[in-house]
Amino acid sequence: MIHTTSLRSTPIFLLALGFAACRPAPPDVANGATRPDTITPSSPPTANTDMRVSGTIHSVNIEGGCWRFDAANGTKYEILKSSAPSGLLEDGKQVTLTVKPRPELMSTCQVGPILEVVTVES
Repeated sequence: MIHTTSLRSTPIFLLALGFAACRPAPPDVANGATRPDTITPSSPPTANTDMRVSGTIHSVNIEGGCWRFDAANGTKYEILKSSAPSGLLEDGKQVTLTVKPRPELMSTCQVGPILEVVTVES
């Protein structure tokens, strides 16, 4: 037997849950401060700004294969395969690249921000 009282209270519970999810941030976070348990990500590269970076190419066996570029400063990027010239995509190859960040693109590999290769220096 279903109690009609429980059916009538369900929408009220869901409404209260929705309001709780929309509560404002605590004052210390709302004013730009971070809590000790919060990790602040570095800002991603911006589009239309060419960068020159040195590092190493790596093959990543995810979703049919992806190519990661480990920059000398420790930042990891994903290389847009369609922009890579012939001979670039070799595991362990060290190169200097001029690249264009492509923050509007998404990838199933998710190994880092996506870069379009503009030029390659060995």
